[in-house]
Amino acid sequence: MTMRNNERLIQRHSGAGRLIFENGEATITYEIDEFLSDGSVRKWQGRVSHAKGHPAWNLILAHHPRGPYTLVMDDGRKLKVFFRNLQGSIEGTGELF
Repeated sequence: MTMRNNERLIQRHSGAGRLIFENGEATITYEIDEFLSDGSVRKWQGRVSHAKGHPAWNLILAHHPRGPYTLVMDDGRKLKVFFRNLQGSIEGTGELF
């Protein structure tokens, strides 16, 4: 993951969860790093992979480019994320809800 000088890694999150998009959801695994940047803004960078089904995100992203999508972590916490590419790289800002 890319980290700038004004950001510090707070925590790494990983597990199985769900990615909710406009017309459905996908069962996924995720690895996401949580950073704190200047001004106490939380930034998130990581990767999601299909747990089953389609290995690439191009079918979903063809209809809903980038997002935002809701990542539901294994403990029920949620985060709004955007796709950076078709290989499953994601990013987000803000707090978990």
